[in-house]
Amino acid sequence: MSSQYWYYLLDRIIGLEKHERITEDAQARMLKEAVQISYRRGGEETIQTQPKSRRKTGKK
Repeated sequence: MSSQYWYYLLDRIIGLEKHERITEDAQARMLKEAVQISYRRGGEETIQTQPKSRRKTGKK
């Protein structure tokens, strides 16, 4: 006999029970935070990988 059991990984990570829902406001805040973290990490990685050269720009 085969038992078919599945779940959403994010629900399990944040502790939602079966058929439990979160509010739209909570969803929006989670998405906003995810975007901020993504941009922050991208900026940090860019800063770490750029060479520290000081080029002067301007008209000659």
